[in-house]
Amino acid sequence: MVIVNGYKVMHSVSTDKITNIAGIILAGGKSSRMGRDKAKIEFKGKILLDHMYSLLKDSGIQKIYISRGEEIKDIIPNCGPLGGIYSVLQKIEDQEVIILPVDMPLLSMELLQKLIDTEYDDAAIFKNYNFPLKLRNSNIINTKLRNKLNGVNSTKSLSVSSLLNEINIKEIFLFSAEEQFFINVNTVEELEKIR
Repeated sequence: MVIVNGYKVMHSVSTDKITNIAGIILAGGKSSRMGRDKAKIEFKGKILLDHMYSLLKDSGIQKIYISRGEEIKDIIPNCGPLGGIYSVLQKIEDQEVIILPVDMPLLSMELLQKLIDTEYDDAAIFKNYNFPLKLRNSNIINTKLRNKLNGVNSTKSLSVSSLLNEINIKEIFLFSAEEQFFINVNTVEELEKIR
């Protein structure tokens, strides 16, 4: 058990440890459409942050970082997921990361394992989905992120898609039946639907 932002996060220990890839959970959003902190919402007996943490641990990832308030605070505030990703990458030495949003509770360990096992250049994603994201913590990626966050590009698009459009990505094919596992829970109605 670890304490995350003042509350307990339980996790199980995997027997197949992955030492060369770190996990990042993006949990610092404002949750404006949900009306309350999504990370603390219960799903199947766990809070969402705990659920996503366990998913990474059960997949063998041992080092997990949380982009959230007192855990790892955004270096450049109000820049969305890219700001969170950039801030965590500046604090760690790991060369590869798997990035999960806190609000994708149906994601399966089998799909996550497929992403972990995928060979890639700069990034790997499932076709048509930006998350989960496997990303290389390289000088090229960090420079592109820094330029976006500092408004070096005149358009200053802060979407994850805008970053992926500028780097080499590997897309993993999905069967139509697997797409149900990529639902984001942004509203109370979406949460009730998946429950």
